Amino acid sequence: MGGRIDYEGLMACRWPEEWNLVMATQTTRDRILEALQDLPADATIDDAIERLVFLAKIDEGLAELDAGEGIPHDEIKRRLGP
Repeated sequence: MGGRIDYEGLMACRWPEEWNLVMATQTTRDRILEALQDLPADATIDDAIERLVFLAKIDEGLAELDAGEGIPHDEIKRRLGP
């Protein structure tokens, strides 16, 4: 595929509060257009779909956290490692 998403880089970044404010004030359409415009010129349709699905999963996870359905960090560490 053309431009691959750097998931490790995305997951490693810490989102400043200003980004949450921007995300909250942008319409879904605006966020979709911005995500597609950020793709490299040689991106494929599959790249675009992958990017949008990834962003949708982030939104889904944030909504779960807002609803108090998140898993505490210590519990994740316990489940994934020794």
